[in-house]
Amino acid sequence: MRSRDAARFNHDAEAARYDVDVADESHLIRRGYSACLRALAEDLRRGSGPDTLPIVELGAGTGALTAQMPPGRPVIAVDISGAMLDQARAKLRGAIEFVQDDLLAWITEQDGPLGTVASTFALHHLHPDEKRLLIDTLAERMQPGARLCVGDLGFANADAQSQMMADPHLDPGVTEAVAVEYFWHWDDAEAQLRGYGFRVRRRQHGPLISSLVAVR
Repeated sequence: MRSRDAARFNHDAEAARYDVDVADESHLIRRGYSACLRALAEDLRRGSGPDTLPIVELGAGTGALTAQMPPGRPVIAVDISGAMLDQARAKLRGAIEFVQDDLLAWITEQDGPLGTVASTFALHHLHPDEKRLLIDTLAERMQPGARLCVGDLGFANADAQSQMMADPHLDPGVTEAVAVEYFWHWDDAEAQLRGYGFRVRRRQHGPLISSLVAVR
C-alpha cells in the first residue's frame, strides 16, 4: 500500500541543502535533532536485533542515521527521494542496499521476516491510519529480539498538541507544519506497540522531537 502523500513528501528539491538545514537547531521544530540521532545510534549499538537479518531504515534520506549503524551490519536504506539517496551514496560506504520506494509500500507489499527497523523524521508524513497499518505490519514481520527505533516529530498526546497550538507566541512555521503534516501522538503509538507485546521506551530531546525504541 503506497502512502497517500508519497509524492508530496518527496524531498528531491531539498536534497542538496538538507544536511545543513536540519543541523540548524535554532528553529523550534528542529531543536533536539542531533541529540535524537545520538540516542538512536546508542540504542542500535546496544541491541541491533537478529544478526541474520539486515537493519531496515525507512526514510533514510541523506544517510544521517545510516552512517551511525552498528559496524559490519548490512543495511537496507529505503527512501522515495532519489536525490536524497544520491547524497547518501556519495558519503557512505559498507554493505548498504539503497532502495528508492515509498516506505509504506516497501513494508506492506512484502511478507518476509524483518529484523531491526529504524527511521528518522520520515514517518510523520504518514496519515494516522497509515501509521497504525505500519505498526500492524511490523508487529507481524519483526522477529524476536528485533528493535523498532524511531526518531520523529510529535506530541505526548492530543492534549499536549492542543496546549502548544494555543500558545499565541508559537512560531508560525510550527503551526503550518502541524497543519499539513501528521505529527505523532506518542501515547497512541506506545499503546499499540505494547498491545503487540513490545517493550517500549520513549525519550524526549526537544519540544517536538522524541526517540522511541520498541523491543520485540
